[in-house]
Amino acid sequence: MDKINFFSGDKFPQYRQALAKMQEMTNLVAALAGMGGKNFILSGCEDIADGKVSDGLIVINGELMPFKGSTPKDRITIIETREDVTAFGVNYPETYIIRVAAFSDTGEYLWENIERIKTNIELYKLIRDITGDPAGVVKSYAGFVSKIPADYLLCDGRYLAPSDYPELFEAIGTIWGGDGVSTFRLPPAGGRVIAGFSGNEAYTQGNLFGSDTITLNESQLPPHKHIIPWGENPTTAWSPPWGYASGYEENQRGSNQNDSDNAWAYSSPVGQNTPIDIRQSAIVFVQIIKVR
Repeated sequence: MDKINFFSGDKFPQYRQALAKMQEMTNLVAALAGMGGKNFILSGCEDIADGKVSDGLIVINGELMPFKGSTPKDRITIIETREDVTAFGVNYPETYIIRVAAFSDTGEYLWENIERIKTNIELYKLIRDITGDPAGVVKSYAGFVSKIPADYLLCDGRYLAPSDYPELFEAIGTIWGGDGVSTFRLPPAGGRVIAGFSGNEAYTQGNLFGSDTITLNESQLPPHKHIIPWGENPTTAWSPPWGYASGYEENQRGSNQNDSDNAWAYSSPVGQNTPIDIRQSAIVFVQIIKVR
């Protein structure tokens, strides 16, 4: 901002050009004050002892002015005073126009409508909250797929162009697929349960594993056999197709139910290798990812 050095010499010429420069600088400050809005507290105006409000600076209708603190009232007003200046035997009427805001019983402005301007830190927090989650965050959405919020996409495994979604591409790259030049892929979350990353082989980032169903084989069943409770003498030509039952190779009841010099055999195998559903009880939400 421009400055005027009044102490550059023993005497400083107070001519009209210098005064105009001072007015120009004052107007710049007034313009900056208007950036905060129409009516607001710029500084001070704090609650102090005895229930009073301290002095401060406020902006009324875009005009920056001092605030004279006192016991608070519902309204404030602008008090304007004008002072004459006499110099070199000449009187200059109303040279100084002084405007101060103060509490008043019949003021034009409600005190409750004069809000304190946000600090840079407060503004940063507000902007951060408005911006929300960064690109790449995945959320569960209970609404209709056709009404997915703005800046989110369905995690359906589609391929996108990095140039169309640079923030998302920077966040997830080609973890889920794509060549990294003209394409990258969204997570294919449809029909899948999300598992936490742990770093081991199965739970590495971007890995897809598991199945809705499984077909058990013989090695996965508990060891067991079924025995036919009658048989024939093992010395005969009879040879059971699935073998003699272990522990029942002799002295067992035969088919005529009177003899006891027979061996029992295993029954035929059963089962059709039908897959079984191994999915846990679940609730289905729409998985969406922040893209910018």
